Formats: sequence, C-alpha cells, structure tokens
Amino acid sequence: MKKLLMIIVLGLLWSGSALAKDKDFYISCTAEGILEEGYREIKSVKTIIDEYKLTIGKGDITLGDRWPKKIQLINTNARQLSNFFLHRDPIDNTMSYSNRILQFGEIIRENKMEVFQSASISLVSGIYQISYKDKFFETKNDTFNFNAIGKCDGLAPVLSYLENNTSGRSNSKTTRDNSGTFKNILGKYLGK
Repeated sequence: MKKLLMIIVLGLLWSGSALAKDKDFYISCTAEGILEEGYREIKSVKTIIDEYKLTIGKGDITLGDRWPKKIQLINTNARQLSNFFLHRDPIDNTMSYSNRILQFGEIIRENKMEVFQSASISLVSGIYQISYKDKFFETKNDTFNFNAIGKCDGLAPVLSYLENNTSGRSNSKTTRDNSGTFKNILGKYLGK
C-alpha cells in the first residue's frame, strides 16, 4: 500500500513539469540603418519596425522547463512599397539562445532570388541588430543591403519568465536537492 501511495505521489509531482505549456510573448523592435540599393546606386537612412512572437516552452532535460523554442516575425513596415520593401515574410526563423541573447535568421532561395537575413536581441540591454541582403541571380547589381541597430520593447517579462526557470541549469541546486529528497523518500518506503 505504501509503495502504491509513493508511486501516485511521485507521478503527480513529475506530471507537473510534463504538463508545462508553451507561453507566447510579443516583442516590438525599432532600428535605424543604411539601405543600399545596388541597381540604383542609392544609399538612404531607413527605420525598420518589426514585431515578433517569441514562444517559450519546455526544453530538454539540460535546458529546463523554460527555453526559447521559436521566434516568428509577425509584422514589419519593410513590406510596404511606399516605405521600403524587403523580402521578409511572416515565417518562423531559425533561432539560438545563449548568454541572454536571442540570435535568429533565415536564408530564402526562390525563383531567381536569394535572401539572407539575421538579427539578434539582447534580453538584458534591449539592443536589436538586423542585417539583410538580397540579390537576384541574373543581374550583378540588383541587390539590397540593410544593416541597422536599435532597441526592443517588451523584454522584461521575457527575461523574468526565463530566469524563474523551475529546473535545469539555472536552478540546478534546487533540482539536486529535490532529487536527493526523492531518493530519501523512495529509500524509506522501499526499505532501502
């Protein structure tokens, strides 16, 4: 009976982390930079406004319960012909996270064009850096280059949520203490 009770208690404790759901955060970023239009040989200062949806979810056993899973560009002013047009569709980006910095980007090859873009967001300082380049395969000078730096808003809740990780690397002491407690309880009820 004690063993059955112990199995039920441990199952309930472990199921709490198994039921962790993804949480979405919305980040707004603004950056100013130089746009180079190769075919017209024009350089101009442009301001880009991007909005992202950042999804934080459960990582693997070493990452913990809260880890950035994906970032998606959901809105940008760089898709308006009246302002300036960059080939940036609202799609998921490949992302990495290290030292409280999100880095993401993509390479798109379609029809007769190739697009390279990357960005980084510091969750501590809010610094936003973006780099964009596109080129058409048939013409050498038909390129757009855009490099900008600016700031992002809406990062405090993201960093707070990530830092309050319930397991994994950031709270490894708590995890070790809990696992020791589980071993003691298990040993007591299993007669070890």
